[in-house]
Amino acid sequence: MSYVTYYSGRDYRNLIIILLILGVIALVAWKFYSDKKHEHVIDKMGVRVEKMNSEIKELKRKIELRKEIQAYTDKLPIKNLHIIDTKGSLKVYGDIVNKGSRKIDDIQLTVFCLDKNDRVIFDEQYLASSHDKSPLRKNQYRSFRMNINNVPDALKEVWVVISDIEFND
Repeated sequence: MSYVTYYSGRDYRNLIIILLILGVIALVAWKFYSDKKHEHVIDKMGVRVEKMNSEIKELKRKIELRKEIQAYTDKLPIKNLHIIDTKGSLKVYGDIVNKGSRKIDDIQLTVFCLDKNDRVIFDEQYLASSHDKSPLRKNQYRSFRMNINNVPDALKEVWVVISDIEFND
């Protein structure tokens, strides 16, 4: 005996409608799950982009400040500079005059020691701060005095430069 299943045209239409409905449900469920999964990734990326933007802003601010400092160093000449070389140590002293209009809290000096080939063989930093914490105003001067030990014997030349400034305003 053979069994033959017979579907009428109407049954096929109902089956196709059911399959289409199931397909739509599956598509909606996949889309919902997919969006939720990507939402988390997008949120993470958004946080990273915001963090990068804030880091870029901070770097730009630091670059602008560095430009200001670099431009202002021309207004801070070092006067009465004395360098005394005493076998393995240096005594460096002088005055910094504020020829600009901005108030200065701290001035960082860097002493570079060069050899006969003009290569830096040693450097040391010094912070020229006010003893009474008052800012350096226009036309005022601030004295500095440094004792630098363990200077290499190959010393040929000494440079003293202003390497950083902390503005008061």
